[in-house]
Amino acid sequence: MAISPYQESDRLLDSIGDKFDRGRVLYSLGMACLEANKLKEAEKAFAQGKILSEESNNVLFIALNYYGIGWLEYRKGEIVKARQTLEEAITRFRKATEEMLGVVQTSFAEAEGHISGLAASAYSKYREPNYEAALKYLEYAEESYRNLDYADFSMAKVLANRARILEYSGNISDAIITFLKLLAEGKRLKSPGMMGDAAVHLVYIYYQQRSSIKEWAVLLKKLGICGLWGFAIGCFNRIKSYLGRSKYLKNPPA
Repeated sequence: MAISPYQESDRLLDSIGDKFDRGRVLYSLGMACLEANKLKEAEKAFAQGKILSEESNNVLFIALNYYGIGWLEYRKGEIVKARQTLEEAITRFRKATEEMLGVVQTSFAEAEGHISGLAASAYSKYREPNYEAALKYLEYAEESYRNLDYADFSMAKVLANRARILEYSGNISDAIITFLKLLAEGKRLKSPGMMGDAAVHLVYIYYQQRSSIKEWAVLLKKLGICGLWGFAIGCFNRIKSYLGRSKYLKNPPA
């Protein structure tokens, strides 16, 4: 995502005193900076975007700038702060959609789904995870995505996150059922990444559970060739991600 076009737009809008649209542009600039790992620049853009949106009563982008700040805090590992900020973002977003009822768009539902999904991730992590809250926010995300015509992959992401939370909370039987649903969705959508994600977790669970040979045979049959191929891809992606994180820790972004 290019940064310079947003910077130029912000300068032009600043020159004519347009606070309303600057709040929108600064949100987009912050997201572009996040994607480029320019965290300080992202923090500045979201903070300024929130202030300008509040001053111009741009209710939608007040909420979205809160979302950006929450995502930044999540990326920085400030999970407790991220939870609070994302809760505020959800509250503000719902207020915005109520105030803008006459112009509701499907993009609102998608954005609300993304915010709720990130809140679920924040509550499923840290030293004291709140799995009940995480599952609640996943339900919110699912409700939002149901309003979309192109929700297959978004709904599958909810399914994947729900399966992980069930696994981490110790509800292994439901986790297996949910990962098997994710595997089926991956096959239906022809998504190697989705199949790989489900397969890696299933194999790990079966290994941890010391499953019998008969249980392994049943799992292998359910995985099939596509699932096994996805498992190989999933393992490769995890190794690649681990190496990437190691490089990131040695050379963190400014």
